[in-house]
Amino acid sequence: MGSVEYTPRNAQIIYLQQYPDFQPGVSVYEELSQTVSKNSDAYQPIDTIVKKMLHQMEIHESLWGRLATSLSGGEKTKLMLCKVLTRDFDLLILDEPTNHLDIESAASLEKTLKQIKQSVLIISHNRYLLIVWQIGYGN
Repeated sequence: MGSVEYTPRNAQIIYLQQYPDFQPGVSVYEELSQTVSKNSDAYQPIDTIVKKMLHQMEIHESLWGRLATSLSGGEKTKLMLCKVLTRDFDLLILDEPTNHLDIESAASLEKTLKQIKQSVLIISHNRYLLIVWQIGYGN
């Protein structure tokens, strides 16, 4: 028989919303940099973390200076994933994370998710993502 474990009161739960919302007038680079500076106590410089994450999520350097609000749906999703994945959390809730992503970006997301050690809850109609997730991580 299974057991029920209650989440500690100080657990960090992050929700990746289906429709990203960014600050008006802020560039892609600035949007991520602000998130990293607020939430990072890492040993790497903020600039290094930001560039590494933008490259990891395959956000081309030509987009870094553009306003975050002007990105396409897929680019916005990737930027939100960057913001989420640079934060500390105990549980990550992803609401339709592959919406607006092309096949290559969805594959990149799958690789990124496989590297996460914390708990992840995926809400998705993308059966392939759910099957890959179940095969890779069990029930």
